[in-house]
Amino acid sequence: MKQCKIKIEVLADLLLSGGEGSALGLDRAVTRDVDGNLELRASHLMGVWREAAREWAVLADAVQFDDSTRWRALADQLFGTDRHRRLMGVGQVQLATTAAQAVAWQTTAREAWSRRPKDDTLRAVEAVPAGTTFDATLWSQADDNVHVEALVAGSLQRLTALGGSRNRGWGRVRIEVGHWATVESNSPPKLIAESGQSDLHRLRLALRVDTPVLLTDTSVPGDLLPTAVVVPGAALRGAVLTALRKVAGADVAEQAATHALFGDALPVPAQAIAQLDHLETLPVPLTLQAVKRVVNKAQAPSGGRAAPWWAEATTGAPHVTSDSHADRLATAASNDGD
Repeated sequence: MKQCKIKIEVLADLLLSGGEGSALGLDRAVTRDVDGNLELRASHLMGVWREAAREWAVLADAVQFDDSTRWRALADQLFGTDRHRRLMGVGQVQLATTAAQAVAWQTTAREAWSRRPKDDTLRAVEAVPAGTTFDATLWSQADDNVHVEALVAGSLQRLTALGGSRNRGWGRVRIEVGHWATVESNSPPKLIAESGQSDLHRLRLALRVDTPVLLTDTSVPGDLLPTAVVVPGAALRGAVLTALRKVAGADVAEQAATHALFGDALPVPAQAIAQLDHLETLPVPLTLQAVKRVVNKAQAPSGGRAAPWWAEATTGAPHVTSDSHADRLATAASNDGD
């Protein structure tokens, strides 16, 4: 496997918004990591770079004048398709500029002819300032190193903007590609199916939640979706395999996906102790612990509640038992007849 370092320099303010606002009056805030630093997500860089690489491959094939599709095939091989496994990846993008602070821009919609700002259209948008630099690592598992380096250098040179509103002048960047270096991939130990061992190898993971985790149960119909109390093994498996693909490569990730099993991540108390004898678990709702209602108030225990009036045997329904109304109606009917 080969790796290289790239440097991303922001030339114009970069819009990296996740679509959420903030309590400071911002309609769109910049994405940040768990430490509060400005963040350029590797998935966004990978997606924009993939489109630039395919455009560069089409232009490179057109220069050959022989109906060749070699560069397009190489781009599909590196970035993956429905029939090809991805052989190129982007590691974690790190902020290189120390103490970089986001800037806020205020925009408004304007009328068509007078260009006067429209009412109630003022928006505050946060952006990464120009001059900020990011560092990232690229890795490749392709065999044709010469053509891979040419495609990477040409496609990254063609990539001139990132983030939102790229067609309006936002997010202009300049990317510098370093030298490729061969990295010895750490071969994983043989798994159970290959080594023939009968015992299982267990690995316990300790996960610390830095930000709230949203795991909704979408199988429940309704407007209010419940949240899972544990991290399902399927969600944990996808996150671990994605990180493993970035660090160790696609081969190791596929081997782990084939032979490794992932269980659910259970919550652990903040002060975990070994002895849990003095603790009591209540797996039933608290409403089931209420005192049952009785029919008669006299038989109600201390603290208990009697049944409502319509369920008590000794108390009649609160309706009029006198026949005075019926007598008056009968008298009125007889008077009308006379």
